[in-house]
Amino acid sequence: MQKIKRIVVLIFLIAICVFVVSFTLDNRQLAQIHYMSFSTPELPLALLVILFFVLGMLVAPLLGIWQVLKLKHRCRSQSKTIRQLERKLEELHAEQKQQQLEVIPADPQA
Repeated sequence: MQKIKRIVVLIFLIAICVFVVSFTLDNRQLAQIHYMSFSTPELPLALLVILFFVLGMLVAPLLGIWQVLKLKHRCRSQSKTIRQLERKLEELHAEQKQQQLEVIPADPQA
């Protein structure tokens, strides 16, 4: 099973390499990107596309990490609230038992 998995991964990597090489060979014309006052030097189109693809692959996990950190903070906050409410519930149960003991007479024949 492990050998099959390795072979599938190897075939997938070879396919990606073939795609990148063919994409690069088909898109050799020079291109320049302008955005506001920023502009890139003239570079092959394939290089620009691959560069921005890799940049996107690096930025996307950072956004995911940000979301995970927000959820962890929310979870900690809710856990703290749950602990406080559980303590309050225990106090109320103890108070209720105390009130029930006060209502019941100690000796019914007295």
